[in-house]
Amino acid sequence: MGCTLSPASPARRYEVDRKQELGSGSQGEVFTARDKMGNGRNVAIKRSPVFDAETRRSLYREEQIMRELDHPNICRLLDAYEKGAAMYFVMELCSGGDVAEQLLENGKLPEASAANILQQVVEALIHAHGRGIAHRDLKPENICLCGNVDGTVKLIDWGMSSHFRGRSMTDCVGSITYTAPEVLECASSRKAYSEACDLWSLGVVAYTMLCGKFPFWGTNEELLQAAKCERYPTSEPVWQNLSEDAKDFVRSLLRYRPEQRMSLKAALEHPWLSSASRPLPPTPTSLEEVISLDEEASVKVFGVPEKATSRASTAAPLSPDASTGPDEIHEGAQQAALGQSASIGDFATVLSL
Repeated sequence: MGCTLSPASPARRYEVDRKQELGSGSQGEVFTARDKMGNGRNVAIKRSPVFDAETRRSLYREEQIMRELDHPNICRLLDAYEKGAAMYFVMELCSGGDVAEQLLENGKLPEASAANILQQVVEALIHAHGRGIAHRDLKPENICLCGNVDGTVKLIDWGMSSHFRGRSMTDCVGSITYTAPEVLECASSRKAYSEACDLWSLGVVAYTMLCGKFPFWGTNEELLQAAKCERYPTSEPVWQNLSEDAKDFVRSLLRYRPEQRMSLKAALEHPWLSSASRPLPPTPTSLEEVISLDEEASVKVFGVPEKATSRASTAAPLSPDASTGPDEIHEGAQQAALGQSASIGDFATVLSL
């Protein structure tokens, strides 16, 4: 499929508000803009610099994938432009923030709110997988709230996504805290993985939303070994107080072997999700329960730290660092900002253990 980007300047149709930056990262910046031809509606515009031919091909791929997706729980691409040494993606504006911000504010989410959000995420993934597209970077920052009375959420950022039918996925991409072990292992093995990588990420997101901290942390070696053993905290009150259905939902996704993970269809039919209703806004937890999921550390996107307010940003390929324990996340954010990270080659050493 060929590229469908317009060579015109987006400024002809959209009035960008440079004071309203929604987010920025290693692959672009996102601003609010007004559609001068669309009844003055507000949109989000992402500007991505084109450094070389590979960057251009990657952005072309992202644009084509987004055009293939048409679902109420997926942020829609409205227009795309290529002007000079940059590409511009015009997208729906999600004005309600993202799930990462909810975690930063509340520490964790009530079960009903988490189930409502995850039900919509599963529906979005079913749509994408049905078209042969894996997201590969599912995390709270990429689940945005529309801010409407219906409590609609949308899955954003398809920059790391890939078609998986008729081709092998062997790229080690994503955000390490949420990335499936088989994706991390391919750094050394080059063994292909499947769309089931999104199921693992869904489980990590579910645990993080319900418990207010990551299920896996530590050094690179410790993180991967814990994932292999399916070892994550289950003895603490925050987990023990969850319903049995919620715990079963998480357990069924955080399985080391991809073929043993619950399917998306089974997830949608799971008792915990099937009883979800909307809207259910998050309710704050007590101060003692709030864990400081700092902006950069909560996502652990390696390279240039991204703002937690990013609405339609693009994640960078993995360049893992040494992650921290749940009570040291703020310190980890400072280290990430200072560029104290290991290379993907360093991580490959762990994978051979």
